[in-house]
Amino acid sequence: MALVGQLASGLAHEIGTPLNIIAGNAELLGMDLRERDLGTAEVDAIIQHADRITRLIQQLLTFARAKEQSMATCRRSCHASAAAPSNSNRCSSTCSSMPGMPCPTVAPSPLPPL
Repeated sequence: MALVGQLASGLAHEIGTPLNIIAGNAELLGMDLRERDLGTAEVDAIIQHADRITRLIQQLLTFARAKEQSMATCRRSCHASAAAPSNSNRCSSTCSSMPGMPCPTVAPSPLPPL
């Protein structure tokens, strides 16, 4: 999971920073075009797609952080019951940062299709 976190961080920096510059310049260009009463459809599309990629990167970072946190703080234990059949185990999960509490499960929102 640490590798996923490193990959997500690298992508966020290497793609996110130039993407923010592109989106910012597109917004400035759009403002200029609107002042001149010129069409902005292409510039608006650039901004819309840049925002979409930014959300994808944020979802990837959220997913990586949630997985790293759940891997670091949750412990799962299973105990065979003497009174139950041998294939019947009782399993439980506990969170080390909140003793006695079950581990939270994180389901990130689904990624939109490309």
